[in-house]
Amino acid sequence: MFQGVDGYKWKFMYTIDTGLKLKFMDKEWMPVAVGSNTPNPLVTTAGAGSIDVINVNDGGSGYDPGNSVVQVVITGDGTGAAATANVQNGIIHDIVVTNPGSNYSYASAVIESGFGANAVLTLSTSPVGGHSFDPFSELGCAHVMLTCEFEGTENGLLPTDIDFHQLGLIINPTTRQYNPSYANGVAYSTTTDIVVASGSDIGFQMDEIIYQGASNNPSFTATVLYFNQSTNLLKLINTKGVPVINSPIFGQTSNSTRTVLSYNLPNFAIYSGHLAYIENRTGVQRSDDGIEQLKFVLGF
Repeated sequence: MFQGVDGYKWKFMYTIDTGLKLKFMDKEWMPVAVGSNTPNPLVTTAGAGSIDVINVNDGGSGYDPGNSVVQVVITGDGTGAAATANVQNGIIHDIVVTNPGSNYSYASAVIESGFGANAVLTLSTSPVGGHSFDPFSELGCAHVMLTCEFEGTENGLLPTDIDFHQLGLIINPTTRQYNPSYANGVAYSTTTDIVVASGSDIGFQMDEIIYQGASNNPSFTATVLYFNQSTNLLKLINTKGVPVINSPIFGQTSNSTRTVLSYNLPNFAIYSGHLAYIENRTGVQRSDDGIEQLKFVLGF
C-alpha cells in the first residue's frame, strides 16, 4: 500500500521478478504474469469482493475525537469490512482499513460523529477474489508479448557475421527426427550445412545462388547464408533438391567451384507449421559478442 502524489492510496497488485523485467518490460509495456488463479469467489477470503482502500476526497472540519467518537460506517452487500479515521486538527486526514471484509459487489462509506461535518469518502470494491488475485483479468490485459534471445552463435547454429531481413512467428513447427511431434527445443538450425574441399578461388559469397548439375537444369540449388573460408563450411538456405557428395558445386556470382565432401540437413522441418506472422525489415546486422532480443506484441 502506498499513497500517490494525488493523495489517493494505492495497493500493490503483484511483483515483477528480474527475469520478467529483462525479457518483457520496456518504456511502453509492462509484463503481467498469467497465474493459475480463476475468479472463483469460493477460494479466497475476499469472496465476491473486498474493500482494501478508502480515500478521503474532502476531510471536512470540526471533528473532535476527544469529545465524540469519529466512526467510519461502511454499508454494502458484503460483511465484515471495518475502518478507522485518522483525525488531525479537526480534519479527516486518512482512513485505515482494519478489515477488508468479504463478498462486497458494492459499498459506500461515511463519517459519523457528534462533532464535525462535510467529510467525503470514496471507495471501490475489489474484483471477485480480491485485488491481485487475478491481475491478468483485473487489468484487462489485451496483448501478448513473445520474446526470443540470440546469444552469439548459439553453439554454432547461427553465424554472427551476417544480417537478417525477416522476422516471423511459426505455430506448431515440427522436426524431421520427431515428426509429427512439435519442435519444442530451445534453438534449431534451419540451414543445410555443407563441407567443401579447399580451393584457390575467392570462395562463395553471401546471398549468391549455388548449384550442382547443369546451370540451365540444376539438380540442386540454394542461397548462401554464410561461407567460412578457413573451415570450408557452407551454410545454405532456400534449398531445392539434395546435394551430391564428391560432385562439384558452383557459385553463380563468385564463379567459385568446390567439391562437396559432406553435408548435414537441418533437423527442423522446413516449411512445417503455420506461419502466423512475418515482417520484412531493413538489414539487421548480427553482433559477434552481444545478445540480440526480439519482441513480438500481439493484440486481441
